Amino acid sequence: MRALIHNTRIVQIVAEDFPVHEDLHFIDCTDDCTTDWTLVDGVPTAPTPKVDDGKDYARQRVGHYPRIEDQLDMIYHDQVDGTTIFKDAIKAVKDANPKP
Repeated sequence: MRALIHNTRIVQIVAEDFPVHEDLHFIDCTDDCTTDWTLVDGVPTAPTPKVDDGKDYARQRVGHYPRIEDQLDMIYHDQVDGTTIFKDAIKAVKDANPKP
């Protein structure tokens, strides 16, 4: 297989070379090479897998929390009415997206 290169980015994988602009060139690559790969020191290299930073649960929670305005309203009513609406709403989100 041949990889078409622009700078350090693989832009296309082909079986045979064809005429290209002077800013592009071909190099040999393995059959599993894709356009996600880049050149590192002139060698086609697969992307580094994303490392789990342990914060996925936090990112998942963000979209599920009530809007800030609603949270403030819940806190107000909890203080005035003696309820636990705010605490219950936040706990529901945390329970649905637990910390590992």
